[in-house]
Amino acid sequence: MTLIAGAFAISPSQRPLDAGACAALRELLSRHPGEQVLEHRDHRACLLKVDIGAFAAPAFDVRPDGSAAMLSGDPLLARIPRPRNRTSDLAVLRDGWARGQWDIANRATGIFSAVYYDRDLATLHLIADPLGMRPIYYALVNDTLFFASTLRVLAGLPGLTKSMDVRAVTEIAALGYPLGTRTPFAEIQLLGPAEVVHVSPQGLSRQRYRSWDDAAISTAPVEQLLEETYAAFSDACARRLGPDRTVAANLTGGMDSRSVVAELWRRGLTIHTLNGSASGEQDQVFAAEFAQHAGTLHQEIPGAARESHFLTKLGDAWRRSPARQALPPEHPDIMWAGSGGSLVFGHIYQTAEVANHLRAGRVREAIHCYQQAHGIAVPRKILRRGVRPRLAAAVETGIAEELRQFNCADPARAFYLFLLFNDQRRHWGEVFEDIDRSRLEFHTPFYDADFVATVMRCPLDLCLGHDFYTRWLACLPAIYMSVPWQTYPGHALCPLPVRQGLQYQWDPAYVRQRGALRETDLREVSELLRDAEEFPAPLLSRSAIRMASWVSWSGLRDYGYLIRSARIYQSYWKACAGAYVLP
Repeated sequence: MTLIAGAFAISPSQRPLDAGACAALRELLSRHPGEQVLEHRDHRACLLKVDIGAFAAPAFDVRPDGSAAMLSGDPLLARIPRPRNRTSDLAVLRDGWARGQWDIANRATGIFSAVYYDRDLATLHLIADPLGMRPIYYALVNDTLFFASTLRVLAGLPGLTKSMDVRAVTEIAALGYPLGTRTPFAEIQLLGPAEVVHVSPQGLSRQRYRSWDDAAISTAPVEQLLEETYAAFSDACARRLGPDRTVAANLTGGMDSRSVVAELWRRGLTIHTLNGSASGEQDQVFAAEFAQHAGTLHQEIPGAARESHFLTKLGDAWRRSPARQALPPEHPDIMWAGSGGSLVFGHIYQTAEVANHLRAGRVREAIHCYQQAHGIAVPRKILRRGVRPRLAAAVETGIAEELRQFNCADPARAFYLFLLFNDQRRHWGEVFEDIDRSRLEFHTPFYDADFVATVMRCPLDLCLGHDFYTRWLACLPAIYMSVPWQTYPGHALCPLPVRQGLQYQWDPAYVRQRGALRETDLREVSELLRDAEEFPAPLLSRSAIRMASWVSWSGLRDYGYLIRSARIYQSYWKACAGAYVLP
């Protein structure tokens, strides 16, 4: 597990580094009792790091000249002599950064975020991985730059005055995440994919060391593309595995985690598998059946995946596991996961209709098609009339801005990149907010940069609806086909018969049941409406929220999304003490 944070005084002669702010960062970095914090500090910079040894290499490099580099995650540099680890990878990267070779990070296939401090040149550099999956946030306060690998650290910093970015919070209410590099706080930004932020007495600048929209589309036969993508996936697994012979993996009833476990099984490993699905779901039953066929050491935590702080519960259950004590993995705090497979490879959320609109230049129609298919909308009904016009098109405008960043040979590929760099990286970034509590790192071969680049060379239409992915399964060991797997609605079906009576995760009635308002939800809204100080009155309409609550409670119509949106606005309003910024 890795957490990083720090501060950099841009002009220390005029405004020296605040020792109190550094102490606050140190306290906020981890909530785990007794956590050891590594520190490098001088008159200009303070670099902090927590590492419990999940990767068995600290990746904190301090040189005699006072320069320092540190990273979170694992870069997994490709095409370097073995053996390798995070420390050796960081040394290669740091030496390149010292020469101004920022594109050396293109050799990273893993997910990481890094900081490089050059004392002699009085510069600090924040570096994101090629996909931007490992977050690093930053804020500039009175000529001091603060940074952290979790948003909660900067949000909790006493010296940082926070304003609610109403546009970003509206995106969270509609999409579940803010777009681009925005955060819920106007003063805090997130590094983008393959981005470097340079800070010096001359100011702050940003650059990208990799472009993802210039991938050439292959004209090779489908059979060759299948072989190439499997080779890239196998290499991604091998890079992460190293010499390990015992591993732990999250195993659901879907395609992605099974693909990972099947590839690990092919290598003859001892595999611990864990599943947190609810009892009777396809996700639980198919995982258990596949685990039995594959001979994994399987453990179930029924219903945990539907609860808040799932990964913390998963980590706690795994650490208590008798199987772990009896047959411990070489790296017991690293969990293998199939995260990303459904979008990176299966192209979920992208349809032929969206692709055709984009190819015809109908960007607005493509966005509307996507929004309609997934019920994405600004919660206009609860917004006050004065702010409604300024936010009504916030999501459409934000998506259009993201799409304009890409100049792909196939315009439809821009939507794939939009989803990858927003939906996927934001949701995966949430994993790291509670990593001090879950105390788990993850191997995610579907997020391997080389694998993503290989998939992007495949014609997009070939990949839609999990079609290419489903054909690709024939490249994996035959045991993959031993039991059925759960599929997405409207995507390629599992060719094996699925027995009746199992709960389908995407059944509309089941989705409504899981999303139904609970009594506690309505009670919290009632408290929100009564609390004059914590209610965002300049933004939201009390009467509209009260009406939505009454209608939902009576069962006449489900306005749960409006009530949940109101709670989102209120939570950030409270965090910012009523300070806000409208677009």
